[in-house]
Amino acid sequence: MKRRNTPAFTAMAFVFFAVSVALSLGGIIWYLEEPFSVKGYYGMGIFCTIMASFTLQKVIRDNEEDKNSQASRPRNTMAFTAMAFVFFAVSAALTLGGIIWYLEQPFSVKGYYGMGVFCTIMASFTLQKVIRDNEEDKRQSGRMEAIVD
Repeated sequence: MKRRNTPAFTAMAFVFFAVSVALSLGGIIWYLEEPFSVKGYYGMGIFCTIMASFTLQKVIRDNEEDKNSQASRPRNTMAFTAMAFVFFAVSAALTLGGIIWYLEQPFSVKGYYGMGVFCTIMASFTLQKVIRDNEEDKRQSGRMEAIVD
């Protein structure tokens, strides 16, 4: 059976996610010269954006798969789909807006944190896709082995 993700791509997804989160949070914790409450705001913004990214990627993929399946009902309601899009938009906007308009740092520092958020978003989407693909491949592989036996 052909796997959708090579071990190298899977490793890259996990490493990219870990590095982007570590650099983003490390920059906030050790190098941001702001009060702890401001650091907490940006840290929580990153975590909310990560969760929103995972949720949104799952909802989009589920909805696309549901369009092409014969399932009797979709996996995600319209309300959950809307919540995923809104949660992602709000968390990304608040985090990036806080960096752009309220962070009293030079533009280079704002750029560092902004790029950290974007990298973390992409890493979250990629990691969620890889984990899901690998799990589906395992299930497919198990079904194929059962059929052969």
